[in-house]
Amino acid sequence: MSGIAGIVHLDGKSVQPVRLRAMAEMQRHRGPDDEGYLLASPGGDSTAFGGKDTSPEVFHRNLRYTPEDRLSEGIVGPLGYMIGLAHRRLSIIDLSPAGHQPLCNESGDIWIVCDGRIYNSQNLRTDLLGHGHHFVSGSDTEVVLHAYEEWGEDCVKRFNGVWAFAIWDGRERKLFCCRDRFGIKPFHYHYDGKRFVFASEIAPLMAAGVSAELDGASAYLYLGLNRCDWQEHTFYAGVKRLLPSHSMTLDLTDHGLHFANYWSLERKGERLRGEEDAKAEEFRTVLFNAVRLRARGEALAGFSLSGGLDSSSIVCVASALGREETGMDSLSSPRTFSVRYPDFPRDEGYYVDAVVEKAHCKSTLVWPSGESLIDDLSELIRSQEEPIATIGAYGSWMLCEAAQREGVRVLLDGSGADGQMVGAQYDLGAYLGYLV
Repeated sequence: MSGIAGIVHLDGKSVQPVRLRAMAEMQRHRGPDDEGYLLASPGGDSTAFGGKDTSPEVFHRNLRYTPEDRLSEGIVGPLGYMIGLAHRRLSIIDLSPAGHQPLCNESGDIWIVCDGRIYNSQNLRTDLLGHGHHFVSGSDTEVVLHAYEEWGEDCVKRFNGVWAFAIWDGRERKLFCCRDRFGIKPFHYHYDGKRFVFASEIAPLMAAGVSAELDGASAYLYLGLNRCDWQEHTFYAGVKRLLPSHSMTLDLTDHGLHFANYWSLERKGERLRGEEDAKAEEFRTVLFNAVRLRARGEALAGFSLSGGLDSSSIVCVASALGREETGMDSLSSPRTFSVRYPDFPRDEGYYVDAVVEKAHCKSTLVWPSGESLIDDLSELIRSQEEPIATIGAYGSWMLCEAAQREGVRVLLDGSGADGQMVGAQYDLGAYLGYLV
């Protein structure tokens, strides 16, 4: 998890560094390891800056995107810097200063800030090297940047991963933004025709001057139907979210905001053919490959373990990979984090214990309670930013807090598997009511 933010003025005004810094600072919890900024003009001038959390090693690297100085309020370019990008880094891949962002191409006219992981980045890197591209870091983000150079906006169709990024293309005078297929990584924005503002979270947009006025339709759907994720709308009238599987381009020539749906779930009209054993083996191969891809990284990884089939399968697969494959020894005894509810009939501790024993896990348990919820409520509300559908989010919040305390930066879990396997039928009650 990292934090990205940016401001683009289309009214001729210059970006105020104090606001750009404030947007980044409000996301420091997303990326405490490093911070970086870019100020640019539509005419092609650009300057990279660091901040108080930027390591001195970053300033000493002889790279095209090395910051010149730490960002201060009085910095304004010769023509006015109308584009500003900010990044807060959580180091996962390439922990060296070369992974600093914003990051640019060799000619310095295309810049990127990115929050995400591209699981097939090594294959893409090999392909891009064959096309004559050169790399100065081992980061996924540099792969995204060169992929954009090579294949344009269609590059996103080649990515296997989770991401939210913004690319300032000085050649084309446009800002290209994209979010992953299922919307795992967040991307919020505000556009009024004069100014475009974006960030990973909502609060930084308020720091940039966006109104916190309530969106009435979202409030109605929440209170009436418990809906918390209504298309591109948020609970704030001036804030929208970029939809999953979508990209958008802000053109500084015509001031237009253009959207594209680059992917949709393929619908098949027939069931898988073949014997049941063959289907199971195919599913097993896909699952093992998915866990194997996601286990790559230089930061310590852990697993969310609820006791359900989805997370239990992932933990057991990881343990098997750790025993069977070289270079994955750290997975042989997975570190797991589980939420327990004492004296609650639906507590899944029995299943958690079974998986911990089977996979030889190093287990950490958290125990939410009514008393602890009252103590943590203000911080929970601040971190969620919008109303939530169920209080189950508090257990997840405590789990992530426990992982952070133990120095675990990457958690794999089974979120989404219920939907994929048609196990969560939210519309069934409404459908039965309609039939009655």
